[in-house]
Amino acid sequence: AALYQDALQTYQSLGRKYPDWQPGVVRFRISYCTNQIAAIVTMYEAGQKAPAPSSAAIEVAATAEPLLDPDDIVATGRALLLKGDPDNARVALLQGLQRDPDNERIRTFLAVSQCQAGRYDDAVLIAEQLVVDAPSNSMAHVVLGTARMGLGQTTEAEAEIRKAIELDPSSAAAHFNLAQILIMRDPPDVESAGKAYQAALQLGTSPDPAMEKKLER
Repeated sequence: AALYQDALQTYQSLGRKYPDWQPGVVRFRISYCTNQIAAIVTMYEAGQKAPAPSSAAIEVAATAEPLLDPDDIVATGRALLLKGDPDNARVALLQGLQRDPDNERIRTFLAVSQCQAGRYDDAVLIAEQLVVDAPSNSMAHVVLGTARMGLGQTTEAEAEIRKAIELDPSSAAAHFNLAQILIMRDPPDVESAGKAYQAALQLGTSPDPAMEKKLER
């Protein structure tokens, strides 16, 4: 906890002294340290011990040096996300971010890892700055829209998803997310949601029984 506190104070000082240097990254690190301190305090108060690093986390750390190429870093993070392991994906991607803090793909997948872990506030911090730095990055808009959905901000989420489709009409994820948003409306826009879902299927999205059941209403 003391080490996280030291890191937190360092990042806060950095943010004050150099407010224009990677503000999204700095805000994310501040949020991460704050969350870690809160988690440690909660465990301490409950009389629990902090969990030991998993074997996968140790393996990722052990391979840190060979992961010099951004493509390797992204591939490692993506593989871990596909396995449903966002925490270890974040470990690998943060290592990559230290080496190349401006890399769009690493930052994008880092935001994805935060979404997958349910840390939507952190995902928004990363993705918001990314769409400022790279406004034509359609995937960044998809991730920001997804994070907004997770926070229940459907209007803002829809705007981001529609921007993603405008930038890349072939984005299956964007069309599927749009279908989700439209079916969540009150009342649901079943017709428009169905069109968005069909577009997602045509672009390669796997059929989603839960969505199809909602569209049957």
